[in-house]
Amino acid sequence: MAKTDREYARFRAAQSQVTLALLSVASSTLYVAIANGASPHLPTGPVEEGKTLDQVAADHLSELVGAPTGYFEQLYTFSFDSPELSNIVVSYLALSPGARPLSSGAIWKPVVETAELLTRSDRTVLD
Repeated sequence: MAKTDREYARFRAAQSQVTLALLSVASSTLYVAIANGASPHLPTGPVEEGKTLDQVAADHLSELVGAPTGYFEQLYTFSFDSPELSNIVVSYLALSPGARPLSSGAIWKPVVETAELLTRSDRTVLD
């Protein structure tokens, strides 16, 4: 089946990003790292030319926790479409022991408190 001009236009308007579901446990509570700002969201970074997805995720993770973490893995790749843009999200699960302090602009939040804060795409990644 031939692609229409609109389908190609949507492809050209796609953006790709790496999203981290960075989890930690402290005092028997499961926490997730949230990038604070105008709208709270899971830590996200752009896909960088010349780097593998794993390298992008590892770099972003190191920036957040200040050191390499013991464990992270790629989970899923999602596409969230809107009339203007296709957003391709490559999600990673990462674990950080003891909920150590995060870089500025990111905080730990109990997972049970995030359902109403996060976007649909972030909730999909976290679920």
